[in-house]
Order: sequence, then structure tokens, then C-alpha cells
Amino acid sequence: MIKKLITVIVLLILFMSPMTHADNPDFYLTGNDLKEYCESPEPQTRVFCIGYIVGVSDGIDWFDGDGDDDPVFPSCPPTDLTMIQMAEVLLKYLEDTPQFLHLPATPLIAGALVKAFPCPD
Repeated sequence: MIKKLITVIVLLILFMSPMTHADNPDFYLTGNDLKEYCESPEPQTRVFCIGYIVGVSDGIDWFDGDGDDDPVFPSCPPTDLTMIQMAEVLLKYLEDTPQFLHLPATPLIAGALVKAFPCPD
């Protein structure tokens, strides 16, 4: 319940935030953008980063929760994974793969989760 509430709040922040660049329909966050937001000294900007990551993770869970036995994003994070830990996983992934920083943030988040938390065979 709390995770859903946080997701809704984050989505509201995203729609109100100037960082979403709503006036540009071709805009998307890149790995560089997300890394900058996550490492910002400003708490509001770090909250945006964490919220974005959690929102993408929730979207992946929803997308792959269709009952199909072959998930598109085979990631099995522990149930007690915190939002801060999820952000740290992404930052470590971005640090380890700087050649991908220019790519959209959403697939980078998915890749980080799949790499860090592979599902058992």
C-alpha cells in the first residue's frame, strides 16, 4: 500500500517538476540526467531520482505481471529492497557502464535490475 502511495506521489511530482520538460514531447531522461539528479546535493532532486527509479521499477513489475512465464525483464529483486538501495544499484550500474550514459534512463534502470537481481533458473 505504501509503495503504491509513494508511486502516485512521485508521478505527481514528475508532472509538476520542470525536470520533465513537458513542453518537449521528444524529451526523455538519459543515464547522464539520472546520474546527475541522483548525485545532486539538493534533497528534492535526489528524491526525484529515487522516485523515477521506483516508478520505472513498478512499471516493469506491472508489465511483467501479466501471468506470462517468460518475463521481458527477468529481474527478481528481494522483497525488502529499499528505494535507496535501488538507486544505489542503478548508480553502480551507470558507473560500471559509462558507455551507456547517453541512452534513455528507463532501459538502463531495467538493465541494472536484471543484472543485480537475476531470477533463479
